[in-house]
Amino acid sequence: MKKATIEIQFNWLFILIAGALILLFFIGITRKITKSSEETLNYDILRYLDEIISGVQISSGTEHSINLPEIKLSVDCDFYSIQDSEFQGNTLSNKIVFSQDSISKELLTYTLIWEAPFKNSYFIYLSSPDSQYVVVNDPINDFEKDILEILPKNVNSESVPFSNLKDIENNNYDRIRFIFFDSHTPALQSFTNLDIANTDISAIRIIPKLGKFPDGFGKIEFYTYDGTDFNQKGLTSYLNKATLLGAVFSEDIGLYECNMRKALLRLDVVSQTIRNRLNMLKDHSEVSSRCETGIYSDSERLLEDIEDYSDIGLSFLENIYRKTDQLADKNKYLQKESCPIIY
Repeated sequence: MKKATIEIQFNWLFILIAGALILLFFIGITRKITKSSEETLNYDILRYLDEIISGVQISSGTEHSINLPEIKLSVDCDFYSIQDSEFQGNTLSNKIVFSQDSISKELLTYTLIWEAPFKNSYFIYLSSPDSQYVVVNDPINDFEKDILEILPKNVNSESVPFSNLKDIENNNYDRIRFIFFDSHTPALQSFTNLDIANTDISAIRIIPKLGKFPDGFGKIEFYTYDGTDFNQKGLTSYLNKATLLGAVFSEDIGLYECNMRKALLRLDVVSQTIRNRLNMLKDHSEVSSRCETGIYSDSERLLEDIEDYSDIGLSFLENIYRKTDQLADKNKYLQKESCPIIY
């Protein structure tokens, strides 16, 4: 009797252990299936985003909104990926994308073509409904109106007088980028209504130098905020509204300048193509007989200068602006004279 009881207890113990192992097995299988499904979804999302980002490059001034189902997108100068995913992500090596470093819930995109002065690169701007762009009122030049006009309509933006800055309302944005102009310097600032601990606050200061704003040349200062003060993190340059918007949307000066270096490489290539065309054009008998060929020779030299400065980098962006401005004048002259234009 005692032996039978022991056997029954052993059988029940065996059943419990076996049942537990089977349960753990199916739990493991379920987790693997769930993870596999998540990774498949992540792969599909990345592929879809790549199609979107590639597609928006063919049309300037377009806006898109893309839902991100429970994922967080990480973006840097060379890659974008899904956080905590096994997939490496997609390359941005051949694309110029100005963005904050992470985006969740919904992705907002905008596209502009950079003309310097000829069309050469499509710029892509990424943002999120959780981000806000606050343009600080410029009492001298009304530059804030120009910025608000060129900001895409699908982002959250507003204009605030400098005197009311500390009282800006907390509308539950995760990120706030303040946009100052040369009339105000970001300094000690205590925000009364903002949740400082849970809000990523930063700023840029735009200092126009040459040409009509925003299509001119100027300097840009980048700032971070430590809870009581704005701290300058670097000084760089912009050349017309497309690059200016790049600074507005970029996470920091590093991401902005990395993309600008890619843009200058593209500018160099397109300039060479136009210069080669001009070299053939000025020797054409029909052109040389009715058009001032010296204009084409001068334009070739301007293009060579643009290429040289593009190779050097952002520190010579002012020189590039001056050369492109001269090139634009020559192009207008040729158009007026009904001669083949430069670009």
